[in-house]
Amino acid sequence: MRGKNFTEEERDAIRILFEQGYTVRRIAKLINRGKSGVQGQIDRMRADGSIKQTVMNLGQFDEQG
Repeated sequence: MRGKNFTEEERDAIRILFEQGYTVRRIAKLINRGKSGVQGQIDRMRADGSIKQTVMNLGQFDEQG
């Protein structure tokens, strides 16, 4: 059973998907969470400014070759 708190991976997914313009409903479906829970998390992330934090793309350091 999943807890009510969001994991860091879920918050990262929310940041990425929200930045790409996905709706709250679509984000909730993709991370298998409720719409109201995702909206609440987005609201909390907006309040503390973390919604605008960038998520590191681990592929960005791949060798160009």
